[in-house]
This record gives sequence, structure tokens and C-alpha cells, in this order.
Amino acid sequence: MNDSKSYLMWKVYANRGCAIETTFERLQISFDSFPGEIEGGTVDYIDYRRETIQVGNIYFPVVKKDLPYRDEKEFRLLFWQYSLANQPVAVMSDGFKVRVDLNNLISKIWLSPPFAGASSEFTSIVDAKKLDCEICTSSVAERFKSGASST
Repeated sequence: MNDSKSYLMWKVYANRGCAIETTFERLQISFDSFPGEIEGGTVDYIDYRRETIQVGNIYFPVVKKDLPYRDEKEFRLLFWQYSLANQPVAVMSDGFKVRVDLNNLISKIWLSPPFAGASSEFTSIVDAKKLDCEICTSSVAERFKSGASST
């Protein structure tokens, strides 16, 4: 949920290849065919040394995160198995699959700096999956290669 590309996030997660850009509205629409209910919310970053997670709300432990991770600006999706809306969803011991409409979900694919030269490979994958999205290269790539830090 960053307003701009983050040098720190690319440094931490760059070996993963790419980042998906979406919006809250696109995220909601992409779950339209799912028979259950997926909820979501922004993570609240707290200082675990000074604050405690309140007891009594099952969501608190999954929407709270230690303060040093606040640069992530994370949005988490939650599936509460025991809610009435999710009773028809078959959950196995190793989880369950949720089908999403990728064309509704993905607006852009951002290549991580180490993968910036592999855009044709990503384009082939996007074409094969018949996705209608833009493939972009982060402007952080130049700084990443040179090892300079962002200011």
C-alpha cells in the first residue's frame, strides 16, 4: 500500500521476481465467484514492548504486527472458517483453494530490479494466461543495481 516504489521492499523481497498491483475494488471483484466470504484489512503496527494484543477478538492477532515491520504497509486477507457464510467451503487439513479472477485482480505486474531484463519472459506468461495487465519495471532498478540507498 505504498504510495511509491520502495527500495527497502525490493531489497528484502527481490528474489521473488515481481509484485502485483491492485486496488481494493479490484480485489473485492476478483472474489465474486468464491462461495464463501473473504475479509480484509490493513495491518496495525504496534510496539510489542509497550502494547499488548487485546483478548476477545479473534482478528487482533492476525491484524497486528510488530512496529519494525511498519514499512511493509500490509493489507491482509482473512478467511474465518467458522463464519456462517463460510460453512459451505470445504476446508482440508492443509487449507483450501480460492479461485480468483486474475484479470479483475491484477492491474500491473512490477518486475523486481533483478528481473528487469526478463520482461519478455513475463510477457509470455501474461499472454499465455490471457491476462490484460501492464508489465512495468520499477524505477528503483537503477538504484538497486548501483547499490545506492533511497533517501
